[in-house]
Amino acid sequence: MGPDSQSCEPSSSTTSTGPTAACTVELPVAGTQVAPGIVGAAVVLLAAAAAVALVGRAGRWLVAVVTAAAGVLVGASAVAVLADPRAAALPVVTTQTGVGRVVGAVEVTLWPWAATAVGVAVVLSAGWLVRTSRTWHAPSRRHEATPAAEGPVDERGAWDALSRGDDPT
Repeated sequence: MGPDSQSCEPSSSTTSTGPTAACTVELPVAGTQVAPGIVGAAVVLLAAAAAVALVGRAGRWLVAVVTAAAGVLVGASAVAVLADPRAAALPVVTTQTGVGRVVGAVEVTLWPWAATAVGVAVVLSAGWLVRTSRTWHAPSRRHEATPAAEGPVDERGAWDALSRGDDPT
């Protein structure tokens, strides 16, 4: 049977409306459905990667803590799916079929294992960030506004300021 196939066989049980059918449905469930925290952690990690280049020493410590927390979230979400895949898939199965139980084998792909490895790697990278960021240079102040010069600026002074990269206005 394909991933969305369905087979129904008449059963011997009857209800007040007539005979019922026993159906078996193969239902593929995406990792984002059983572990939605991984998507949120990915967004946090992208923001942390951008922030680490822009912040000073104290900010890098905060980025390292947030990175470690995101790595723990990724790892814990994946391990929860590996520990009990039937319970992880049950809310999705209930939503899509209206049946509140999972019957039969639940197959797990390699992706939860890969997500667990990524979670561990992210936590280790947060530790690396803490160890190595002490030697990094502070962010540049190049693009910060400089105080305006006192007094009137003549035409030649305005051109000299522009040549230096300053805004004379």
